[in-house]
Amino acid sequence: MKKYQCIACGTVKESKESCTCPVCGYMMFPQPYERSEVMIREIRSLADKTIGQEIDVSTLDFGKLRNDIDRFPDFQKIKAYVAKSEKTETFYRRLKNSAEQMQRYFHETFCKNYSSKCKELETLSEETAAYLQCVLLELGIEAEPEKAAFPVVTVQYTECANHDLIGIADQLLEKIDQMADKIYQFIRANNIYGRAYDAEVKTFHVPEKSKKSTGKI
Repeated sequence: MKKYQCIACGTVKESKESCTCPVCGYMMFPQPYERSEVMIREIRSLADKTIGQEIDVSTLDFGKLRNDIDRFPDFQKIKAYVAKSEKTETFYRRLKNSAEQMQRYFHETFCKNYSSKCKELETLSEETAAYLQCVLLELGIEAEPEKAAFPVVTVQYTECANHDLIGIADQLLEKIDQMADKIYQFIRANNIYGRAYDAEVKTFHVPEKSKKSTGKI
């Protein structure tokens, strides 16, 4: 085995390969050597490795740069958002559906039965009976009140169309339906962005200038 000496504190030990000092942790080099020469050689080696290494820019972390690059949509996304009529069609469909539901509501007769809820009355009755029983015991009277029975009351609620106003309501709904159709057709035919965005957009190329001179010297 070779003898290695620490470059910092000078500790010597035997080893089969390059190692670090067990005392201070610095590198140990095989004897004999000149400390200044070893230091210069190590500094140059570190400089060569640092200068010669390749750096891949794509692997560097620039924080929020990746998000900021895509923060503005490209042309295709803008075109799809501007040219599509999804919002108009949704408004048109909902307006037509609302008018249809109102017309059905005006003409159909609504009828439903509602039964009374006696839970609160039963609770009040039980609390009152318990209180009265305590009072009677204080007076020396033993009694056990019977549980109150409340009848179930049922109410029938009915809504009927007003025949004096149903004709006017139908006319109004018809006008709303016609207006919705006209608004929808107007928006489709008079898109403020024009119809040019429906066509495929071709890439613009600047023609190269001719190298041949037509001027006179």
